[in-house]
Amino acid sequence: MPFDDYLCEPVESEDVRAVVDQQRLILAYQTLGEYFSAEAKREVLEAELSSETRRGYDGDAENTERAEHPEGRARRLLDDDRLLHQFEQIDRENL
Repeated sequence: MPFDDYLCEPVESEDVRAVVDQQRLILAYQTLGEYFSAEAKREVLEAELSSETRRGYDGDAENTERAEHPEGRARRLLDDDRLLHQFEQIDRENL
């Protein structure tokens, strides 16, 4: 069976809290990766295709949803959303 972490008995409550917090951060960063990937794809499609063409593109709504779900989840998992804020401030039009 796959495990992400191990605790040896006797288990102290601080150890459980530390492991849960560590796993929460790992999940948050994985979720950020999903969000960044979907959002980058959405931004490229938005920059390259007209809104009319995007509406006809089957993956447009799906990709928007793929970006929104992980964003909300990452915000809930992270104590500090500065990384998300920095990502949102990137000027992609002038890259």
